Amino acid sequence: MLKSKGVIVGIDPGVITACAVMDLDGKLIWLNSKREYGLAELTRDISKQGKVLALACDVSKIPELLMKLSKNLQAMIIKPDENFGTRRKRKAVKNYDKELVKIAKNKHEIDAIFAVIFAYKHFAPFINKIKALRLNEEKKQQLIIKLLTKEHANIKEALRHLV
Repeated sequence: MLKSKGVIVGIDPGVITACAVMDLDGKLIWLNSKREYGLAELTRDISKQGKVLALACDVSKIPELLMKLSKNLQAMIIKPDENFGTRRKRKAVKNYDKELVKIAKNKHEIDAIFAVIFAYKHFAPFINKIKALRLNEEKKQQLIIKLLTKEHANIKEALRHLV
């Protein structure tokens, strides 16, 4: 059995930090926001959700907290090339899944959800290519993790090393 499922994480850092975690099927599996969320606590909470493959933010300049989380979690960072306004982010979240807007407790959670959706859409063509392979779900998950953590350079090489 697979020890840890791959996840993508969206972060909105600040006095109130929000975190949204999505599985590799594009489903939000965890959402939280907290005032003065410390790095150690945030790292621990995120790690409980699965193997972090990527961290995402909703701004073009990578926040310091994401740099530190990336180092702690050994995950790449995905960011937009431009900053998006609050209304545009909310609309993008609603267009992805209108229920997500309803469960968000504040604008910080909307921003974290926007960031994780942005990252998921970045990886979706790749993830869908792996999911189309004739492998069981556990092997597909392993393959995605191996490739997104750059353990292997390409699909062919990663397939040779699957357990």
